[in-house]
Amino acid sequence: MKVAIVGAVNYDRIVTHNKKEVQSFGGILYNTFYLARLLDQNSVVYPVTKIGKEDISAVKELLKPFKNVDTSFITVNETGTNENLLVYTPEGERSEKLTMRIEPFCFKEIKPVIHSDMILFNFITGFTIPLAVIRKTRENSDSTIYIDVHSKVFGIRGDGRRYGEGWDDWRDWFKFADIVQMNGEECRLIFGRKDLVEVGKTIASVGPHQIIVTLREKGAFIYFVKNYSHYHRYVPTVPCRAVDTTGCGDCFTAGYIYGTFRYKNPVEAVAFANKIAGKNCETLGLNLNPLKYKFKEK
Repeated sequence: MKVAIVGAVNYDRIVTHNKKEVQSFGGILYNTFYLARLLDQNSVVYPVTKIGKEDISAVKELLKPFKNVDTSFITVNETGTNENLLVYTPEGERSEKLTMRIEPFCFKEIKPVIHSDMILFNFITGFTIPLAVIRKTRENSDSTIYIDVHSKVFGIRGDGRRYGEGWDDWRDWFKFADIVQMNGEECRLIFGRKDLVEVGKTIASVGPHQIIVTLREKGAFIYFVKNYSHYHRYVPTVPCRAVDTTGCGDCFTAGYIYGTFRYKNPVEAVAFANKIAGKNCETLGLNLNPLKYKFKEK
C-alpha cells in the first residue's frame, strides 16, 4: 500500500487551558507518524511538504525511525517554516495565529506520487494546495483522493489570527474527491446548522462516496454510498484522558486510511480512527514515539 500526504508542516506553539506550553512540529507530521506506525513495512508513506532549510534536517531525523516513510518529497522552502500559535480555553475552544511562510504547491511537486493507492490533500493552512493541483491529480490518476477540509474554511487577518469565513465554492473542489473529512465547526462554517444526513447527501451528490464529520467527544458521523445505496451512522468515541486535542483530526485521518484498507468497511474504519484520535489526545504536542503504542484493532 502506498499513501501520499500533501500539506504543510507547521512549527506549533501550543498553550493549554491550564497554561502548560509545548513547542513541536505539527501539520501533516501527525498523519505521517501515525500512518507509518499502523502500516506494515512493505507499505510506503510519502509526505509531500516544504520546510525551511533551518528545520528540514530536524524533521527528517524525526522520521528516520520509520522505515516505511520516504522523505524524498520533503523539500526546502526558501522563506522558512510556518509558525502557529494555538491557545486553548477551559471550554475546549481554540484560537490560532499563523505566521505563513510556505509557498503553494504546484502539480510538478505532486506528480511523482499521483499513482499511490491513496492521496491525502490536507488543508493544514488552507492556502498551500491550489484547486488546479487537485484537478490535475484527478485527471492523471486513478488513486483514491481524500480531502481533509481543516483550515480551508478559515481566513487570516493581517496579524495572522484566523477567523471562520466558510467555503462558497466547495463543490468545485469536492467533485474531485472520493473521501471528504471535516470537523463539526468546519461543517457548520460551510453548511450552517443543516442536519448531518442532509450534509452527507449534499456532498455525495457532487461525487464523494464517503463523508466524515468528526464530533469531538461525541465520536464521528459517516455518510457513505455503496452499490448505489446511501447509508449513515454515528460512531461513538472511546474514553480517553484528554490533554491536548491538537492534531486529533489528522490522527483520525491516519486511522481511517488504515481502516479502509484493513476492514473494507467504513463504519469499522471510523471506529478504529476514533481510537487513534483518542490516543493522540493523551499527549501534549506531537507524539515523537507512537511506536510505543500497541493499537488494538478490535
